[in-house]
Amino acid sequence: MMDWRSARGWRLENKYRYSKMNSKTHTIEQVNQMSHYDLAYSWRFAKPGEWIIGDPVTERAQERLFKELGGFNPQLSKQLGWTS
Repeated sequence: MMDWRSARGWRLENKYRYSKMNSKTHTIEQVNQMSHYDLAYSWRFAKPGEWIIGDPVTERAQERLFKELGGFNPQLSKQLGWTS
C-alpha cells in the first residue's frame, strides 16, 4: 500500500495522463482494462461533459467502477485525494 506522500507524487506526475479519460476518447475495451484507481481517478476528476450519460462507454465505466470493483472506499478516496 502506498502512503499518502507517494500517492500524491504519483498523482501529480500522472495528472495529465488521466485528465483526458472520458467517454469521448476511450473505448469499452480500454475501460475494461483500467485499474480500480485509474477508473476512480478519471471519474472523480472529470470535467463537466466528459462522461456523457447514456453513452455506452460511460455506462460500462459506471458498471465496472461501482458494481464490479466496488466503487469508492475510504482507502481509495484517501489515495485519490480531493484535488487533481
